[in-house]
Amino acid sequence: MVNKDKDYYETYSKKNPTTRSPTGEFFKKLIYQNLLGKKSDLNSSNKLFIDFGCGMGNMSGNLVNFGKVTGIDLNENDLAIARKRYLGYNAYRGDIRKSKLPFNKYNVALCSQVLEHVPGYEDVVKEISRVTKKGSRVVISIPNDLNPIIFLYDRFREMNFIRRLLGLKLRGKNEFPDHINRFNIFKIKKILKKHNLKVKRVTNYCFLMPVVARLIKNVFPGAYKSNIFYAFIKFFLYLDFLISQLDFLHIFPQDWVILAKNTKPK
Repeated sequence: MVNKDKDYYETYSKKNPTTRSPTGEFFKKLIYQNLLGKKSDLNSSNKLFIDFGCGMGNMSGNLVNFGKVTGIDLNENDLAIARKRYLGYNAYRGDIRKSKLPFNKYNVALCSQVLEHVPGYEDVVKEISRVTKKGSRVVISIPNDLNPIIFLYDRFREMNFIRRLLGLKLRGKNEFPDHINRFNIFKIKKILKKHNLKVKRVTNYCFLMPVVARLIKNVFPGAYKSNIFYAFIKFFLYLDFLISQLDFLHIFPQDWVILAKNTKPK
């Protein structure tokens, strides 16, 4: 099972464009705001961070500036890159569903864009609860695969008659690997609660942004690298993010960033 999963994650790592997208830094900033909390929370120098499914350390690498960071992943190639990029980064090869990490060690845990890809994803949540201390911060981000706008866009992209009608060449059938697990906000809250992770805040991330960015990238591939495109995306991103916060039922965002607290008994 481990070898099969290792091959999958290595393939996914090569194809996944998330951390290279124009919106990547904005998303990372949102993750860090949830991970680090208030400035007063950073006074302690003994913070221990754990990143489940760390890959190349794109999301957690800079946390070495705030404490000791451990990342766990099956992909040894990615782990080697993480060690090289971030001095002091403890990149640990292991299965995030049944790691050999110690109980009650970490103050802060991150699991970003991982659960949708993992068979037995609830075991990952259980591990996060096990290795983090009571009262620790846990940040989990997952895509909203039930977003109706993205769903319709992806279906249209796969339909040849739409391409012919509009005269567009929409490249590729899927920009992202298939998600084997699909979530709604009520489902993920229930799973977290089951493992003593109490949700404190859910932040919506974007609304129309993924559709706009993908459409421009596919229809005008040259524009994707231009400064004008990046300026437009930056403006639209902030506007889109503000609009997404009006969605109190959490139906339409591209992703959810969930901040939880470990409330397990001592």
